[in-house]
Amino acid sequence: MKTFVVAEAGINHNGSYNLAKKMIDLSKLAGASAVKFQIYDTDRLFSKDFKYYDDSKRGMLTYHEHRDLADYAKSIGIEWFASPFHSDAVELMERYGVKRYKVASRSIFDLPLLELIAQTEKPVIMSCGMGREEDLDKAVDIFNKSGSDLTLLYCISKYPTKEEEIDFRGMQILKKRYGFPVGFSSHCPNIDKSMEAVKLGASVVEHHVTTDRNLEGCDQSSSLEFPELQYLVKEIGYYESRWIKSLYR
Repeated sequence: MKTFVVAEAGINHNGSYNLAKKMIDLSKLAGASAVKFQIYDTDRLFSKDFKYYDDSKRGMLTYHEHRDLADYAKSIGIEWFASPFHSDAVELMERYGVKRYKVASRSIFDLPLLELIAQTEKPVIMSCGMGREEDLDKAVDIFNKSGSDLTLLYCISKYPTKEEEIDFRGMQILKKRYGFPVGFSSHCPNIDKSMEAVKLGASVVEHHVTTDRNLEGCDQSSSLEFPELQYLVKEIGYYESRWIKSLYR
């Protein structure tokens, strides 16, 4: 499959190592290209009066657990990577030997963190939902200078996102302004907009995933359940095979 499909486990494991491990299994079964987590310390990111403080705190895994999950993913043959929110999270990912990094929308403004990621010279996927033009210019410039293999993801930082709020002209603007490959990070609880993104040239599609949308947590309602992720992967593969066949007619 040409499109890189990321199963964003994020914080939807609610801090359960066993559920996180199950999500890796289900991501592999669904045919995702990679499974992604978030490495952070809530108290270093947010004050206790932050609206989603409790959700963030509940969704934390220890650095040791992340390392073990990375090892487990490797053992079953699916790529593991993460969005690091602190410098020591980048150091952890380097010790593991990750293939790539994800920059979350909120991290666009953390230029020292971006500099540290750029120094690894690994491929980077960066969500652009929270960034204004001037913010994105600064972030992209850091990766330009390091020669990083960068992919920019169009997204709407709203959970869940209504389909009518999505305008893929934004994805095309990213492509035209910066010249890097583009993709789509979806916060919709269905696959329709992800398929539209692929047909418009997205090289990466990222989707939040959950074992059950009824679980507690602020990201559950904007996620795909794993049978839906599997269907998305199959639909992308079917579309790509038809597109390749059309070239030889």
